[in-house]
Amino acid sequence: MLKTEAKDIDARLTNLWDQIGRNDLELDDVGRRLIQSLQAKRASLGQNTERLEASRQTPIRPLQKRDLTRLANEAPRRLTNGSEPCFARAYLRALVERVTIGNGRVHIRGNNLVLLKHARL
Repeated sequence: MLKTEAKDIDARLTNLWDQIGRNDLELDDVGRRLIQSLQAKRASLGQNTERLEASRQTPIRPLQKRDLTRLANEAPRRLTNGSEPCFARAYLRALVERVTIGNGRVHIRGNNLVLLKHARL
């Protein structure tokens, strides 16, 4: 997505410079600010793309049995103690597709097998 956005900005800049070169467009203060803005966005996108590509190349340590055991012990605690709402929300988002509230009822939509597996009734 970043590369697509960068290509779009490159195309817009090329088009602007072509129009200026053919004298179809006069380079005034507004045009300069637009070009500077597009160039700044393009530079930022380039930096973000490089950073993401570098992070992909960093090797990730494979999960060991002790990691899975730790996760299995830690996850229920983090979900129930309320001190880490971000963790609970992320876990819920992984399980639930949609929640609808209305008429005194709550409808939870998602993969039935996954929801039933994780439900504690």
